Amino acid sequence: MLSNRFEKRNTATVILLLFFTLPSLAQERLSIQGKAATGSVGIKNLIVINLTTEKETHTAADGTFRMVAGVGDTLVFYSSRRLLKELILSATELQQALLWVPVQTDGYELDEVVVERITPESLGIVPKGQQKYTPSERKLYTAGDFKPVHLLGLLGGSLKIDPILNKINGRTEMFKKMIVTEQKEAALAQLQVYDPEWLEEHYKIPKDYVKGFMYYVAENEEYAAAIAAKNETMATFIMGNLAEKYRKQLPE
Repeated sequence: MLSNRFEKRNTATVILLLFFTLPSLAQERLSIQGKAATGSVGIKNLIVINLTTEKETHTAADGTFRMVAGVGDTLVFYSSRRLLKELILSATELQQALLWVPVQTDGYELDEVVVERITPESLGIVPKGQQKYTPSERKLYTAGDFKPVHLLGLLGGSLKIDPILNKINGRTEMFKKMIVTEQKEAALAQLQVYDPEWLEEHYKIPKDYVKGFMYYVAENEEYAAAIAAKNETMATFIMGNLAEKYRKQLPE
């Protein structure tokens, strides 16, 4: 009897210790050193943003970078025009002497071109106003997004199995993440239209931070959603608010 009480008391003590110590460990941030590379070759001049702390840095000539981060922080790596990598830090990664970040630099950048406004509607290929889908949205539509209401199909013998299988194997979540990435890249492409000098003057962003500001805005989900919805008024409003927040976090 006494032995059982002792064991229960020890268990309760351990639980209390974990309850109070784990949050502090999760909130602790360290200065980490990392390297962004393709194979063994470091990639220079990438912009690295900690979305959690809203801080940014750049990779050096050998691809190395240093940043303050903690468990669960999200780091994103940008080239001049593309989102190359998104990484959620784990406790194991934070303990590494050098955080190795493999980055795929697929694709290439195009010089600015001007194309006439030719659309499938203007050519009569699709009806005007028809819903358009990005490649990832089409994949999600085809895969099916599982909802509990699908289980009602069991009653009528018309259960759609694809949404359930895709939910189990993670394809649906993968397609959703791809859509978010597409929206961010579309937002960044839209921001490339702005003249850096205009952004500097209009939003009072220091010259050296204009490019970082563009990536900061592109990472905002509300802004990306406004661009995807072609709501320029809302996008401009959100951009103004983000500029104010961005200026406040810049070093004096």
